[in-house]
Amino acid sequence: MFTIKYLNSLGFDVNNEPFEKNSWYFRNALVRANYTNMNKGIYMNTEYLEKFFRNLLLGESNELRNRYCHIKYNEKVAINTPKSSDKTATKEKSSDIILNYLKKNDSINNSTAREITGLTAPAVRKIFKKLEAEGLIIGSGENKNRTYSLKR
Repeated sequence: MFTIKYLNSLGFDVNNEPFEKNSWYFRNALVRANYTNMNKGIYMNTEYLEKFFRNLLLGESNELRNRYCHIKYNEKVAINTPKSSDKTATKEKSSDIILNYLKKNDSINNSTAREITGLTAPAVRKIFKKLEAEGLIIGSGENKNRTYSLKR
């Protein structure tokens, strides 16, 4: 409300519609623009808020997807994927991310794989099973303590 009044006072013709249509995106963009957690390596990022206002004020057509604002959203996977809805391409890229991680580290668990790929636990388990079946990795341990390493 205050933003609309302020922009109107500056001569912009703005109403509530873009804010209503993109309410979750705008809310999360505000959070990302003001949130910092140095222990986790998360810093304020205004790019999402800027995209919203560039669309609103400059008539640009930046894609405003709420998931882009999520801190754990894996931008690298999404950028390398032909379409973000193309799950096969995402999983192929994610398996490469996991294999590259294992080339630099001794082992990986489901939690770490989820962090670096942005995938869910079941999706990561499918990738681990596929890589095991291909003979690229070997698993050890049970259930939540299970880790994977490159097959030597």
